[in-house]
Amino acid sequence: MVLGSEPYFSAKFRTDLNWQTQTRAVRAALEQHSLLVTSQLPALLVAEEAGLFPDLHIAHNVDTVLAESHDPKLFRLLGNASRMEQLERRVLAQPRYLAALSTRDVARLKDWRLDASHWPLGVAGQIQLRKSGRIGFLGKGSWPPNIAAVEFLIDEVMPLVRPRLGSRTPQVVIAGRETSKWSGRPGVEVVGEVESAEEFYRSVDMVAVPRMGEATGVSVKMLEARACGVPVIVPPELARDAGLTDGYLSAKSTDETVDRIVEFYSGCAEAEDTYTPNAPYQEVPAEILRKLVESND
Repeated sequence: MVLGSEPYFSAKFRTDLNWQTQTRAVRAALEQHSLLVTSQLPALLVAEEAGLFPDLHIAHNVDTVLAESHDPKLFRLLGNASRMEQLERRVLAQPRYLAALSTRDVARLKDWRLDASHWPLGVAGQIQLRKSGRIGFLGKGSWPPNIAAVEFLIDEVMPLVRPRLGSRTPQVVIAGRETSKWSGRPGVEVVGEVESAEEFYRSVDMVAVPRMGEATGVSVKMLEARACGVPVIVPPELARDAGLTDGYLSAKSTDETVDRIVEFYSGCAEAEDTYTPNAPYQEVPAEILRKLVESND
């Protein structure tokens, strides 16, 4: 599969048994509706296969960034990231209107001469402070950015937290599919797949999303936790990418992440005072709605 001319990302979908079924379903749906909106790159690939041009595409990530950052050695040797960029440049030029969830991704797409706008996903809700000694992380354990974030948290951050907090050191609780690899690690509880993300977030004191360095897309776990009233420790760039202006604790490095955790569990008033409600969830930005209406007049 990886030895072909297209990137692994698209090849794995085209070889899926449901690929043609999905393509036919999209064609049939357009016979009853006049507006086609795609979300995430696989949906855009299905539209291309069906010979359709979406009115709007919502880019969750720039997948070329993921390929450049997380491709295994064999994929790097075969130039998979370069093929991924060629694919994304081609298919992302096809929709009438293009939006991205991340401000950094908007900038990347504009560097590719693609006219993209930011679709901010604001959240609302007052932070509810708890001190039960549990830091949460919810995500699929096989996704490379999640692997990097979890291992950074349990291998680099928590060993520096323990000497400062002693018996008050919180436990790291990891939920999600394919997370059993972290079972048995010191100070870690793995609960696996959960039925309700909301119930999980309400069972922890805070969420840490230490995605340092190059990133693409927005952190869903950051937004989910924030919507559930749970404080989040994140790099400021990750918060701004998603349109968050408040309700999070900023940490740009290992030391700052350690400091935010220690401050929280030490009852630091300055840390607690930063938890304020964010702007309401934005359904459809007015600019996007206007262009969609114009394109279908």
